[in-house]
Amino acid sequence: MLKVHGWSQWDGAVAIVTELMRGRNLKRLLHDKNVPLHPIHRLRMSRDIAEGVAFIHNFSLSKRLIHGDLKPENILLTEDLICKVGDFGCSRMINRTGQTTTSEAHQRKQEFTPVYAAPERLKHGCTPPKKEADTYSYTLIIHGILTRERPNEHSVSDQAYLDTIKRGERPCTNAIDDLEKSLNTVQEKEIIHCLREVMTKCWQQKRDDRSDMTIINRELDDLMLKQNQSDVLRVVDQSVEKFRFFDPTKCNTGFIPLSCFQLNIRNSSLGKPYSLIHKL
Repeated sequence: MLKVHGWSQWDGAVAIVTELMRGRNLKRLLHDKNVPLHPIHRLRMSRDIAEGVAFIHNFSLSKRLIHGDLKPENILLTEDLICKVGDFGCSRMINRTGQTTTSEAHQRKQEFTPVYAAPERLKHGCTPPKKEADTYSYTLIIHGILTRERPNEHSVSDQAYLDTIKRGERPCTNAIDDLEKSLNTVQEKEIIHCLREVMTKCWQQKRDDRSDMTIINRELDDLMLKQNQSDVLRVVDQSVEKFRFFDPTKCNTGFIPLSCFQLNIRNSSLGKPYSLIHKL
């Protein structure tokens, strides 16, 4: 999960201050074809995300958190390309019974990204999402990890793609077939076969037929434990070497000036730039 340091506010604005994710997001990594992605690395990314989603789905003994907008743009990357679930702007806290908590019950219609949304959300957008909707969205992230394509890559339009999903069809998997044919070792083929099975189990049309994220996380974790740790580090390093990381010293747009955080610097407990941060 993305580490949050705290929050800050000033006239007309509120900000959440998190750890710096120099790898930016998963979408950038998947679409950079110059970066190699070994099957072991694909497995690690899938396991990382499953772990995060399983965690929020089991938030406490009485409640669970539904993310509501899982997609590659909301999976953030560290310097070691570890995946962390972020951006909870569409999330909802619900009781274990599936009922939305009182504080959430009066919220307006929830926003989400249609291309990564479960069929039931496309048909009934006003209905609060269940954890199975997150599971479906997670499946499309795995599809992207395996194909390095968007789910609607081969559709004539977004609407045409959404119509096929509502009818029970699923994104094109030809790229996964090609990937499997290109692999040379039994170990690599086993990984891709496992990820493909997870994808199939999680994108069922009926939400009750989808696997639970806790089970998926356990399956992927068990497979990850079978991998040689030195091999894991080696293949990740190959990706790190080719990937273009974010350098905050070379960016001059899109960021809040540090001066906004420095109005009471003598009382700062977290360092010079973050004097107004309220620790969580």
